[in-house]
Amino acid sequence: MKNIEIAFRSLFKKGRSNGIKILSLGVGLAMGCVLISKVCFEYSFNKSYPDYKRIYSLQENLDKLDTNLKRYGQVSGSVAVGAQAEIPAVEEATRFTRVNGKNTILYLSDKSSIAVDNIIMADTNLFDLLPQRVLAGNWKETMARANYAMVSRRVAEMLGGIDKAIGKTFTREDDPATVITVGGIYENIPENTDYRYDVALSIEGYYEWSRNNWMGTDRYTGLVRLRPGVTAEDMLKPLRAMQERHWDMDGARKAGVDSAFYSLLPLTDVHTDQDDGAKNMTLLIGMLAFVLIFNAVMNYILIVLSTLVNRTKEIAVHKCYGASGRNLFGMVMSEALVHILISLVLAAFLILLLRTKVEGLLSASLGALFAPQTLLILALVCIAVFFITGLVPAYIFQHVPVASAFRNFRESRHSWKLALLFVQFMATAFLVSFLFVIDRQYNHLININMGYAYKNLVYCTTDGVKPETRRVAMNELSKLSEVDKVSCSMTLPYGGASGNNVSLPGEDKELFNIADLYYVSDNFFPLMEIPIVEGEAFTPDSSSTHKVMVSEQFVKKMELTAGWKGSPLGKQVRITEHVQNKNEALTISGVYKDIVIGSAAMPDNRPSVIFYGNNNYTSIILVKLHKMTPENYEKVKKTIETVIPDRNLTVKLYRDDMFDLYKDTRNFCDAILYGGLVTLIIALIGLLGYTSDETNRRGREIAIRKVNGATAGDILKMISRDVTFIAAPAILIGVGAAYYLSHNWMSYFADKASISILLFVAGALVVYLLVVLCVIWRAWVAANANPVVSLKAD
Repeated sequence: MKNIEIAFRSLFKKGRSNGIKILSLGVGLAMGCVLISKVCFEYSFNKSYPDYKRIYSLQENLDKLDTNLKRYGQVSGSVAVGAQAEIPAVEEATRFTRVNGKNTILYLSDKSSIAVDNIIMADTNLFDLLPQRVLAGNWKETMARANYAMVSRRVAEMLGGIDKAIGKTFTREDDPATVITVGGIYENIPENTDYRYDVALSIEGYYEWSRNNWMGTDRYTGLVRLRPGVTAEDMLKPLRAMQERHWDMDGARKAGVDSAFYSLLPLTDVHTDQDDGAKNMTLLIGMLAFVLIFNAVMNYILIVLSTLVNRTKEIAVHKCYGASGRNLFGMVMSEALVHILISLVLAAFLILLLRTKVEGLLSASLGALFAPQTLLILALVCIAVFFITGLVPAYIFQHVPVASAFRNFRESRHSWKLALLFVQFMATAFLVSFLFVIDRQYNHLININMGYAYKNLVYCTTDGVKPETRRVAMNELSKLSEVDKVSCSMTLPYGGASGNNVSLPGEDKELFNIADLYYVSDNFFPLMEIPIVEGEAFTPDSSSTHKVMVSEQFVKKMELTAGWKGSPLGKQVRITEHVQNKNEALTISGVYKDIVIGSAAMPDNRPSVIFYGNNNYTSIILVKLHKMTPENYEKVKKTIETVIPDRNLTVKLYRDDMFDLYKDTRNFCDAILYGGLVTLIIALIGLLGYTSDETNRRGREIAIRKVNGATAGDILKMISRDVTFIAAPAILIGVGAAYYLSHNWMSYFADKASISILLFVAGALVVYLLVVLCVIWRAWVAANANPVVSLKAD
């Protein structure tokens, strides 16, 4: 305890640089701990459920038409139920399907509305596999009743509280005719799971035709819990046998399915499955966390070594008065402990101060990031930091000679300091160069030509609004002078597309799968500025309902698979879901330029089709403004609210949704940016401490050189020689590592920015110039100091 007390009293002693040590260590720990918590959060997905090691997601593997074997995480309605009924190794199975996504509007009986995230329809036994604490009501009883639902605590609070929510009714914006009754409340779903939902509707009475089929309508997430000792590999044969009992295998082959089978994916692998980019980002964030904390620790040791000149006499005096190595060890370790504790308090303060930014950057709340398991890992990291920051200085201090109490001591530990600076320069160069690459790729993605224009585009989803009311709203919008064009559609390109299959009239064989953008109304193509290659855009006549517009890639596929030649206009095709029998056909009326469906990072590369539809199907109102301004946006919003006053509708900017597509890349870029800045600042602090120590240690030498005629330039060269000598190779190694890892990271993007070697040269120059400027500034002060003062001090 006495050593701890002495350590606290010595915090403000001159020459110790304790403030700089604690500040750099605290900032490094704050950023490093936040990033470590993000890595732990990502690796904790779906591990909060009991028996999670025995729970698997049913996967459908298809080698279909002209595509390679692909695995899908959704299956037909009967697969999960059938697995439990027919395979003894399956202990429990359930299924659910998502019917609404984020920000879905629920309309209450009192005419008010609330917004919820994700609505599913589920079986009665969902909580048997993925349990949540029930706060009110009974899950199984509620989910067995048609038009009943369980809601989360969050939704219950919006409904007036847990006590008042039971029995309240609501309708969904896309199904205003069905009244749903709240039958129970469950605890909020944890953030570290792939299956988050605010409302669970009873599946009873819904999708009867799809719940009982074995082929097609693959919209259900199927989960199974295997009996102890059974593996996923053990299930392949039983699943195949079940499939052969229920599938028309010959019919599937005729339809172009060369191979199809079921498999199981561990629940813990669902989060990162088929997204190697996400796994790669997590690993890079973990690497960044290590670099930050390691740099902060190295900087702490560097500053301790820099203050060694000022403390040698103190240590030697302690030895003269009988202090043993153990006493000195305890003294130094106590100092390190006090510094670590204060640094942790500073780190916690910074994290809480920047809570909103941290949660936005890492897409998780602090409560989820700093879970008990994560806190244990962070505690182990802090213990490791404590021992490193204590043991290294303790070892050095124990070897201070007693003679230094009686003479000036000039132990430099020169090689130690340069080695620590080498590591810091290398880490800084790596992060700065890597940041340049990430920023270049992000800007490439958000500025890429998507094949359509969205700069001045706003839209409003009007599910549940009567078609005639929607038409009135569109007419009123078209009258505004600020509005260029108005149209409507069933889907939006950035949101991806469902799939349907193409065949020729009168034939069973399906040729390939397409991305179906479904229905649009008049003015869609000119509003979106999608070029028409052949034919013409849809016109509002009755014949448009039997026509289809196809992409250029569609035509190329037909040339390869059906032997088409010449113009596709007037030729007929069949597209599943849009025709009722094999003799019914759709006529191609136009060909449009290929557009990017989904994001440019992970685009849907299938051919696409678009149909003409009336207001019954096209519920998304699209408005193209002459100029995007807040005033024009408000006029559009006010017009829609005036025509449709009883709906809580949201007018959105299309470009904001496009930015959200690359949110993970932007957040990753920001994480590297902040990490790089912190690492750079820590490195510069260490560099300034080193140069300050060197000028103090070599003060007499500098003074004598000046007296003997050395110029300021000569002094600058002398002091900066060692630093610049180690900076060049360290920066080259850091830039080389950035070059290798950035190319590995870029490989996960379908569309990549061109990365020139000059980008890495720029990163190297930025770091090198900052290093040189810091050294020159501190050396210039020493070079212009009065030599008489230095000689008198010695």
